[in-house]
Amino acid sequence: MSAWLAGLEVVPTIVCLRGTIDHVRETELARLDGKLEQLSSAQGDEVEQLTVAIVNKILHVSTVRLRELVAERDAYVYVDALQRLFDLSGVAPACERERLVSIAGDCIPADLRVTGGAAPRSSR
Repeated sequence: MSAWLAGLEVVPTIVCLRGTIDHVRETELARLDGKLEQLSSAQGDEVEQLTVAIVNKILHVSTVRLRELVAERDAYVYVDALQRLFDLSGVAPACERERLVSIAGDCIPADLRVTGGAAPRSSR
């Protein structure tokens, strides 16, 4: 199997991981929304962009490295580890269906998102 094809095996898990972590980011911003309401629209946008940048920086190296590792070895070991570590087993099949819609992340369907937290932050 080519490295490119092997790399595709991990795409659904990477998409789910990014979507799950982004959901945590959105939930935390929504939780703080009352404390941040004194910010101007521009300042609120800056906070939003900052949190997106932090998530992207944290996940970038690990997802790139995962794609590299599957070219060398069996992908399932790493995919399984990520799914177990981040509890993605319940959302991975749904993300598999969604991967053609958005490879960049943010694909966790609303009906699969964890409930009980605050709603995602609305745009200003």
